[in-house]
Amino acid sequence: MWLRLILFVLMYTIAVIFVYRYAMKVKKNPELGYYGNYTANTELNEMKTEITLTTTHKVILGLFIVNFIVLAFGVIRYEWFITEIASLFLLLGVIIGVVARIGVHDVVDGFLKGASGVLAGALIVGFARAILVVLEDGNTIDTMLYYAVGFLENIPTELNAAGMIFIQSIINFFIPSGSGQAALTMPIMIPLADLLGITRQTTVLAFTLADGIGNIILPTSGYFMAALALAGIPWTKWVRFIWPFILIQLTIAVITVMLSAWFGYGPF
Repeated sequence: MWLRLILFVLMYTIAVIFVYRYAMKVKKNPELGYYGNYTANTELNEMKTEITLTTTHKVILGLFIVNFIVLAFGVIRYEWFITEIASLFLLLGVIIGVVARIGVHDVVDGFLKGASGVLAGALIVGFARAILVVLEDGNTIDTMLYYAVGFLENIPTELNAAGMIFIQSIINFFIPSGSGQAALTMPIMIPLADLLGITRQTTVLAFTLADGIGNIILPTSGYFMAALALAGIPWTKWVRFIWPFILIQLTIAVITVMLSAWFGYGPF
């Protein structure tokens, strides 16, 4: 755990510094910022708007808290997933409409307005998934994985561990799902690590770092592309902004995994 905690603090600190430097630059010169679907002046005006917190507002906020408590209980106790979670939030929306004494038509209009905001993101998610289906059904991914793992066998142990990050990053492009990627690669990577003298925890660490870093830049990640669509930020614009941070993260990840392989990280 100690290594992961140190890595978390380091990554988090660098992320804060990266965002803070950009924020200060834009604060000094708003023309340097990119606002997507928003504008700097509009956002500032909205932030300055004074809103009175009424009893109804407090009740609604309380309902939000109860909703998340029920959500956590359902996920942990009954293994709820997308269908149950979506139903829970839909029910919350109806209850809020009743508490706020909003008419049925207004509730429906509000729901449709909110749904229209994520429609573009939903289409992007479907398109990204279609790419993965073609690659999976055509057995293309299995072939790529086979030759990628074979390449690692001829690399020294420390470099081999670092190579796992790049292999996982490539695979992450085609399989952005963390659980799906783990199910596909771990049955091969773990035995390979055993043969090469790399601890299993180092292998899992390489997978985790590659998957996490890829989730904020790879265009095949559905929810990531949906978030960009909601904000009105083109992927190419995002890449130009985030690539220095990605390089820093990858450098730290490679050094960490190489040191883990060198010192035999983990009890197994």
